[in-house]
Amino acid sequence: MRTFLKEGDLVSAEVHKILNDGVTVQLHTRSTRYGKLENGCFVTVPPGLIPKRKSHFVSKFIDGRFDILLGCNGWIWMQRAVQATNHPSAQDNTSNSHNDITTTTTEETTASLGGPELAQLQEAQRDQHAQTPYSLQERQQLARLRNTVECLRLTSTPVTLETMQKVYHESIRQTMEPFQMLQHVLPLTQGL
Repeated sequence: MRTFLKEGDLVSAEVHKILNDGVTVQLHTRSTRYGKLENGCFVTVPPGLIPKRKSHFVSKFIDGRFDILLGCNGWIWMQRAVQATNHPSAQDNTSNSHNDITTTTTEETTASLGGPELAQLQEAQRDQHAQTPYSLQERQQLARLRNTVECLRLTSTPVTLETMQKVYHESIRQTMEPFQMLQHVLPLTQGL
């Protein structure tokens, strides 16, 4: 395990079991949604602001730009949406207009694979995502999303997909830069 992770790494996992000693925890990371979190933004809010959901992982949020993990413990991870890599057994491929490579959604690709192929594909996707730097526009969009969560935290408003979308789009409608959002919290969250 220490070959993949080191102390201080941020990970996403399901808690499988807490052992009797009260210190040891067994974790599960059974899909591409779990594992080491890299190349994104981490924010904390009081746990009571995150309502229970069927799935706390949200893929392709706000026009397909972001993947978000809303932890029950109040920890929120946001990153640019992970693009699936091309694989010959993937179905329903679509062309990516940015760099003319063939991509498909992670779910479509992983559904057609299994065993070692799936593990290799998931690792390639994580590596590609972690090593791809953010463009200036992507950084600004991620900063806007981060400040959206901060606005909700500052007004003790529940952090839901709906409230995040409303504040995010309201900041764009009011032509605010991401840094200005924290100076105008009340107009952005009014009516939530």
